[in-house]
Amino acid sequence: MSKHIDEILNSMNWEKCWTEIPTNSCQTRIEDDSHGSMSVVFSCDGDAWIEISPDPDEFKRNLRFRECHSGGGVSSRTRRALMILAMAMKADNEDRPQK
Repeated sequence: MSKHIDEILNSMNWEKCWTEIPTNSCQTRIEDDSHGSMSVVFSCDGDAWIEISPDPDEFKRNLRFRECHSGGGVSSRTRRALMILAMAMKADNEDRPQK
């Protein structure tokens, strides 16, 4: 698994990414089930910040990005990026377990 995620991540042109995603500029996507949202910001020192904002009218504390072919999702790229994030977290946990 770790090798697979490394191949995906190493295939990215990270220098180009920095020109397309300016620092201190919030990228936000509303979830598929309500008005909750997820935002990502990169600070000028390169740190990544994630903010989860559940719908204030809902009592849940999570967001859902549905499968797009049969699940009614409208955020296919966001969902795939979350899968890459999950794979990266799994690989990091295998390489450097945390307590």
